Amino acid sequence: MKNLKEIESKSTINKRQKKQINISSVPTYKVWLYSTNILLIILQSIYLLFLYHFFSKKYIQYFPISFNDRILIGNYTIISIQYLSSISAIIGVLIYSRHLLRLFWFIITSLLFFDILLAIIITFQFSTLHANYETYFNSYIGDNLNSLNKTCQDWIEFERDNLCCINSTVLENCFSPNYDNCFNQNIEPCHYTLLKWIHNEVDFLIIIYYFMIYPLKFIIVIALRDDVTELFYEIIFTKNRHLYTHWAFNEEGDDVSFVTISNSSYGKNSNSSNTEGNTLICEDRNV
Repeated sequence: MKNLKEIESKSTINKRQKKQINISSVPTYKVWLYSTNILLIILQSIYLLFLYHFFSKKYIQYFPISFNDRILIGNYTIISIQYLSSISAIIGVLIYSRHLLRLFWFIITSLLFFDILLAIIITFQFSTLHANYETYFNSYIGDNLNSLNKTCQDWIEFERDNLCCINSTVLENCFSPNYDNCFNQNIEPCHYTLLKWIHNEVDFLIIIYYFMIYPLKFIIVIALRDDVTELFYEIIFTKNRHLYTHWAFNEEGDDVSFVTISNSSYGKNSNSSNTEGNTLICEDRNV
């Protein structure tokens, strides 16, 4: 009975040790690749959610920006490709696929350049918007005064909510001549208020994209470069074990251990040379 209990206790201890080994045997570079790419997917999803919320606001109609703008289409394309890159990295680590990891590495290094190019284009776009927005704003109001009652009501609410001076065209068409002209007071025009609004909204999106997503990509490329290289070596080894016959992994989960030299090509050569040497010694003695 004592022997049975000792055997059972030893088996339970061995099982616990194996579980601990399996938990601790996950390499740190795999953990980093998983965590950074999952975090990248989460941040991009948050960015797209806030971008959709930005275009659903009513003030966006006063700007020459739409959801299908060419710059935004380029941004959507970059994000879609980045989703593909992160998913290919996660799957590539799971199934030990060099092709998926090569695709991931090529995409993420290329997107660092395209993100900078997109930032330059957005900067020029906003400088053009600042220079020409007053003209666009006046022409927009003039074109939309066909539905006069709705337009007047919208601008009355806008002026009341933001304490700004509305356009002179709206003043002439929507208000009585006795209306106090706010241009005679120290109140900023409403198109300045709108420019401040869009800057606050876009600044938040830029913080997410260029101060959270872009640095994470940069960290993956710079800090995890050696980790990706190490993973490549591991994939090459695990998929070509027949080329490394003098190494093997112990089934107990221990570190790398030597196979008996007799099973390797080096062992066969050394054994044959030893037998030849022994026969020569025997012949010399006989002589």
